[in-house]
Amino acid sequence: METLNAQQSLHLSPQNYLKNALSLLRQEQLQDALQSIDAAVIFSGNSPFYIYQKIRILFNLGALQSCSQLIVSQLEYLYKYGSLYILCRSIDYYQKINACNLEELENLLKNVHVPYCLASIYKELMLQKQKPFLAKARKAMVQDHYPLCIAYSDLYLKLNPVTKDLVYMKAYSYHMLGQLQQALPYYREYLKLNLKDPKAYIELGAILLEMGQVSEALEYFEKASYMDPTNKEYLSYIAECHIASKKYDSAIATYQTIEKYYSTDIQNYFNLSYVYRKINKKHLSKRYLKKVRQQLKTKY
Repeated sequence: METLNAQQSLHLSPQNYLKNALSLLRQEQLQDALQSIDAAVIFSGNSPFYIYQKIRILFNLGALQSCSQLIVSQLEYLYKYGSLYILCRSIDYYQKINACNLEELENLLKNVHVPYCLASIYKELMLQKQKPFLAKARKAMVQDHYPLCIAYSDLYLKLNPVTKDLVYMKAYSYHMLGQLQQALPYYREYLKLNLKDPKAYIELGAILLEMGQVSEALEYFEKASYMDPTNKEYLSYIAECHIASKKYDSAIATYQTIEKYYSTDIQNYFNLSYVYRKINKKHLSKRYLKKVRQQLKTKY
């Protein structure tokens, strides 16, 4: 079979471009074969499949450096738009060429924004029908291994619809890693899926407060407190927002509400003493410091 001319090539489907490439390879017309597979990639609605075919062709030709470079350049694209099987097969080809250790392969995947946990499981995933990513994500979060939790969560989302539990795990993991900007949209998405989780309102509010978005943080703290009006933590966050906004009377009123429910709470005494000192009511500040000392004597 001779190389197809430009006029003929206009009528080829991506699959025919692939067949043409394989035919050209048998005739040892390597450059024309690669051009044909590139055309399949360009004109196909399933580019990852044809990128993978090019990887296979380069590997089988022994063009290992070119194959390796192609894999690295396409891994993120294959992760986003290709099947998990093609992604794992591509990683497998890269590993056959480069014989990386686990850390090197993990670092490569991190650098191209692919879940790094694939470095240790890509071989078994090529054989397994069941993909227990959600269970692995939960286990990683329980073990405080937050990057791994995010990686498994991302793999789960590649194959499955969004669940509120998974969205929360990603939000919480980013939060615990100190990546507040990444955590924010996941908390917001989670609260759209689950409006009755006061803990999530508090966690989102805490991020906003840390970022200086006090008024929005207060809204979330108040929503949490509405669900659990006597919760000391929730009320304390509300008072903290009032202090940040220099609304000291509101802060005092909130701390006094805490005092009604927790009449011997030492931290609350400290907080009241601090706010009274801020508004120059030293006698009241000293009164609460005295209560602190009395409580400390009782305890110790």
